[in-house]
Amino acid sequence: MEATSPAPMPEDPVVLEEERTGPARKCVATGLRGSKSDLIRFVVGPDDILVPDLDEKLPGRGMWLQASADAVATAVKRKAFQRAAARAGRTAIRVPDDLATLLVEGLRRRILDGLGLARRAGQAVTGFEKVKALVAESDPRIDPEIMAGAGSVGVLLHASDGAVGGFSKLGPGARQLEAEGKTVEVMTADALGAPFDRDRAVHVAVLEGKLADRILRDATRLKNMVPAPGSREGGA
Repeated sequence: MEATSPAPMPEDPVVLEEERTGPARKCVATGLRGSKSDLIRFVVGPDDILVPDLDEKLPGRGMWLQASADAVATAVKRKAFQRAAARAGRTAIRVPDDLATLLVEGLRRRILDGLGLARRAGQAVTGFEKVKALVAESDPRIDPEIMAGAGSVGVLLHASDGAVGGFSKLGPGARQLEAEGKTVEVMTADALGAPFDRDRAVHVAVLEGKLADRILRDATRLKNMVPAPGSREGGA
C-alpha cells in the first residue's frame, strides 16, 4: 500500500509575523500580540520600580506595552504591569505616576541622540535646499556639503510647528517617502535644530541605515504617545 504524506500543518499566524517583523510580543494592556517595533519594553528594577527599557538592553524579564497613550492609561488603570509581574514571581512593584511623561521624554531624547549620531557620521543634513537635493537624489555636486554617492533617504523629518504641507514643498521624492511611511512630524523646529547646533531646523533628512531605522521607529512610537503634531509634549 502506498504511503501517504501527512497533511500539512496549518500555518501559525504568530510564527509568520515573527518571520516578517521579528519575534512577536504580547501587550500587557490589550493582550494582543505585535511586532517589537510597535511596542515598548519594560523591566522591574532592583528597587521594584517599573523602568521603561527603550534601548531594550536592560537585564530581567521584559514586559511589553503597545506604544500609545491609550495603552499606557489602560495599563495603569487596570494594574496590568503588577499582574504581569506577579505571574513572573514579583509580588510587589511600583509604577511611576508620570509613566506617560517618562516615555515621551525618553523617546524624544533617543530621537535627538540618534540625529546627533547621524550628523556626526555624515548621514544627516538639514536646510531646505540640502534636504530637497538629497530627497530628489540629485547630483551631490550641487552642494559640496551633501555627501557624494549618498544613497536613499531613510527618514525625513519636518518640524511640527513648521508650515502646513511642508513635505510637499520638497518635491515628488518627499511625497514618495510620505507614502512609504518614512516621514514624521513630532519635534518642533527648536528641538530639531539642537543636534545641528542651530536655533531651528524645519527639515532634516537621514540616509538609509540603522540610525534612520531607529529614528523612524522612535518617532513613530512618540507620535502615538502624544496628541496632534505641534503639541507641547511632542516638541518641547
